[in-house]
Amino acid sequence: MTSSECIKIAMASNMRVAINAAEAMGLPLTHFVTVNFAHTNCGPDKGLQAFRELRNNRFGKWVTRTRKKALWQAAQAAHVWVVENPDDLTHVHWAVHVPAGAEPEFIRLMPKWLRAVTGGPLAPGALDMRPVHDASRLALYMLKGASEGYTTFANIHHVPQGTVDGRRCGVSHALNRTARKAAGINGQRMRGQNRAFYKRGNQPAPALGGTVSSSQRAGVDRSI
Repeated sequence: MTSSECIKIAMASNMRVAINAAEAMGLPLTHFVTVNFAHTNCGPDKGLQAFRELRNNRFGKWVTRTRKKALWQAAQAAHVWVVENPDDLTHVHWAVHVPAGAEPEFIRLMPKWLRAVTGGPLAPGALDMRPVHDASRLALYMLKGASEGYTTFANIHHVPQGTVDGRRCGVSHALNRTARKAAGINGQRMRGQNRAFYKRGNQPAPALGGTVSSSQRAGVDRSI
């Protein structure tokens, strides 16, 4: 199993485009979920396996299942996620699309799903859920642990998020590059020359006539 110290440039770029494109694709990321595995029965070691079960077999099957009688319509499983491990405190940030009308059911089921995949009761602080109000700010927060080359390029306040074993982040099939291309959604990603430039540790020239806003630089501390 490979380990990493940050989100690599290509994946960070892909995630940011996915977050910003979700609404245009009819799949806005509506809820921001944080799972702290230190406060669950499975602990950090088995946390990523539990999270895979949570997003694929619990949430994924629930949101895509067609219902004959329901107050809301099934949708594609659209989400992005990132694993963070500062000070060996493993947790997952997960932004999901919850269809209109499904929020009460989603809020009710999430603790039940999490207890099932982690094998026991949840301690205080194990689960946090809140609505997403600003996709751009959401991207700033979720990508704060990206490589310094990317955070410099994207004007994101860099905050190291520790060593993670295995996959560090992901974008669901509904929002990936193939889906965006099929939907005719174009997004600006860091490409060849820019990527090489920032990998070498270079710094960007200041923007003409302006600076990075305080809300961008301090986005990690703001509500989403």
